Amino acid sequence: MPTVGLNIGRVDDPGERCKLVLWDLGGQKGLRVIWDKYFEEAHAVVWLVDRGEPGRTGESRDELRKVLQSSELSGAPLLVLANGRAGDAGMALADTIEEVLDIPGQRPGGAYHFGEIDARGGAGVRDALEWLLVKLAAGGAERPPSQS
Repeated sequence: MPTVGLNIGRVDDPGERCKLVLWDLGGQKGLRVIWDKYFEEAHAVVWLVDRGEPGRTGESRDELRKVLQSSELSGAPLLVLANGRAGDAGMALADTIEEVLDIPGQRPGGAYHFGEIDARGGAGVRDALEWLLVKLAAGGAERPPSQS
């Protein structure tokens, strides 16, 4: 189900490396105009692509490119997730999504990871967040998270 508006969640790292406050910003065209208001406080970017809408990956690539051009996100780790159960009818292949998004071309030298998840069932989510926690705790961002 698409995000409508804004949702905020918190993830406490069991390893106590850091705590994550996640801002889930809706991707509808009318909501994209507020995204940059959150960049200054962001220490990482998590980009979710719906595998069930393969016709929108080009649009997703273009919007991701705009986000990554922000100097406020320079050095922030990028976690790109293809959401949807593998093998479901109509689902785009994850490697196709990764290729269309051209993450290496958009993020030369920057920390990024591409993963597959099933947000409803939870598959892959723990591994994806673990990568992000490791990057943040190791100072993978030029602006490391505050120790609050």
